[in-house]
Amino acid sequence: MDFRQPISYLFPAIIITMAGVLVFKIYKKGKGRIRFSCILFIIYIEILMQTAFFSREPGSRQQIDLNLFGTWGQTAIAHAYFIENIIMFIPFGLLAPMVFKRMRKVRFCVFIGFLCSCGIELSQLITQRGYCQLDDVVTNTVGMLVGWGIWKMLSSVGMAENPLF
Repeated sequence: MDFRQPISYLFPAIIITMAGVLVFKIYKKGKGRIRFSCILFIIYIEILMQTAFFSREPGSRQQIDLNLFGTWGQTAIAHAYFIENIIMFIPFGLLAPMVFKRMRKVRFCVFIGFLCSCGIELSQLITQRGYCQLDDVVTNTVGMLVGWGIWKMLSSVGMAENPLF
């Protein structure tokens, strides 16, 4: 799988987030506290949006695919894209419960992941910046569930409850 593209978005996302943190600190006169998990979550959202939406030319993709598991295909590349869509939402499922207490309930967390994935797919359809695919919604939602499961395991041993996060 090729993770070079999302990794190339990491440095700009860090810079933008740090600038936002600086503005927040100035606005709060240094009294506002931002948890590390919030910073990671913001960086993740920036990379997600760049990868799924802004890295593509408007009008470059015009297809809708509502076939369930239609993107699995017959080639290793097709399988990799399918798996990448799961991997893409694992950080969301892991970080969201650290940042938002309501997301600690599996149903709510997975439902929000589903809604966010639907939002991305609809935005891609409207702007024609990506193929609107049912499989993407399903795989992203599975990734959200996997991420939530990882968070649950970490929180059960006390690792996700660290004040730093």
